Parts: sequence; C-alpha cells; structure tokens
Amino acid sequence: MRLAIDFGGTNIKLGLIDTQANFIDEANLVLAELPPHVGFIDALFDQLNQFLAGRHPDAIGLATKGGVNLELAEVTSDIGAGDYLVGDDLRKKFEAHFEAPFILDNDARAHGLGEYQFGAGKGAKTLVCMTLGTGVGCSLLQEGVAYQSSDPLGGLLGGHLSIDRHGKACTCGSRGCLERYISATALHEIISLNYPEFYSMSQDPVNTFFRKASADGDSPLGEELSIFQDNLALGLVNIIHAYGPDRIVIGGGVAQSSKYFLAGVQDRVAEMAWTTPRGKTKIVNSALGYKAALLGMAFHPLLETRLS
Repeated sequence: MRLAIDFGGTNIKLGLIDTQANFIDEANLVLAELPPHVGFIDALFDQLNQFLAGRHPDAIGLATKGGVNLELAEVTSDIGAGDYLVGDDLRKKFEAHFEAPFILDNDARAHGLGEYQFGAGKGAKTLVCMTLGTGVGCSLLQEGVAYQSSDPLGGLLGGHLSIDRHGKACTCGSRGCLERYISATALHEIISLNYPEFYSMSQDPVNTFFRKASADGDSPLGEELSIFQDNLALGLVNIIHAYGPDRIVIGGGVAQSSKYFLAGVQDRVAEMAWTTPRGKTKIVNSALGYKAALLGMAFHPLLETRLS
C-alpha cells in the first residue's frame, strides 16, 4: 500500500491506497492547526503516524503547490503555507522516519497524472489539467508524460497568465493574473464584499454563489457569473494557443460547481480559440475530484521506478 499526501493551500489530504488504486483509508488535515515553519515537519509526522495507526506504507508520494526539484525531492519556491517546505531535505526526513521510498511533485502535475491514468484524461494525446482551488494550478501531459522544463515552474503557471496588464496586483509580482479572478480566493473576495449573506446560507458559499448566479440571469449576480466565465475562457484560450491540447480537465474545489459555469466556458472557448477544426479542444470536469492528485502520486512514474 502507498501513502499519498496532497499539500494544498488550506488543507492536507491523505490517502492510503492499495496497488489496485483502491482507497484503504483517507483523511484531511487543516493546515492552520499545524505549527508554521519551526516544528512543522515533526507535527506533520505525528499526524501521519496517527493516520497510519501502525500500518506501514511501501512508498510515499507528496504533492505540493509551487516549484519542485523532482531529482532532489525539494520544494524550490512557493508562497503561503507552501514555503514551510522550501529548502528542506524532505526525502531524507521522510525516508528516515517511515523507512519507505519517498518522492515529491507539484500538485497540479499530480492531478493531471491521476486524471490521465484513472479519470477524465484517459485517452487524451495532449492533456492540460487546471485546478481551481486556493490558487490556480496547471499541468501539461503529452501522451501521459508530464511536461517539465529547466525551470521548476515550467508548465505549471497557467494561473499566472495575465489577462489584464492593468489588472489586480498578484503575489507573484505580475498584474492581472488569471488566478486573481477565478480562484476560490478571488471568489471569496467577491462574495465577502458583495454577498456576505452567502456565508450564513451554506457551508460552501462559492457553490451558493454559482447556484444563485446561474438562476439570476441579467441581475448583478448573474453578471458576476458571466465575468467569471469570460475570465476563465480567456485564460483557457491562451493555454490552448500555447499548448494545443485536445482535452482540458478542470479540477479543484471550484470545479465542484462546474455544472453552473462549464458549458458557458466551453461555448466561449469554441468561439475564441483558433484550433482546427474550431471547438476541437474539449473542456471537461474532473472525474476524480480531490482523489486525482492522491492517485497521481500513488502511481507516479518516479515512484514506480523507485519500487522496481
């Protein structure tokens, strides 16, 4: 069995998975409940030990946002909670503690690998996976092989394509980044400013936003939905023009509300993207949800190599 860990911007998801891709157990840790920086790894190990409850994984795969060095299994750069791991010798620490092979990769790349092997990416020649969560992740796979460049962030920064050079300032240093308009963080900014009542109506105010906006037509709320669709479509068109995928899988927490916005995004993309024929690129929802990145890490090619 394999232990897969998905280190996100808000939560850490855990999965204990057998060799047939069945989940034996799973859990969710809240990042805010762990100590930042000093003591973080030790506290994480304590939580993992509790989750494992005496079970011993044969291998461990950790997915995290930000830039990673696959060869050294190190996080090279990140913002927010992700920088708790930057520069740490994670392979040495994990393998010493758990006595099992350890690998590391970016979470969006892991999500793409999971969807390609087990989900909505099956059969795609060129696959892009975009995850709409706390931030926006992106990965590119060519016939199942994840793209990597000389830069650890190569192929991952779809959320930092600028759609407005005079737009909102981004933590990356640029302006008008797609992430500033379509991530869960961006949507919470809109909701808290204009529709704070949604927080008392549901445990998922983002879903409430999309559900009500899709029913409100030409109202200001309906216009917010249209703007969201325009922004996401513009970002996807840029990605299509750069990579030419035949399929794009949309994942992450925001994708749980995709029934309210994805059809409109597909229509916009078909009008704007210069493909032959027009509308060639299919945009679909994740089939695996949060399990995609966990499965991607549990059956990552690097992990298979370490186990062979």
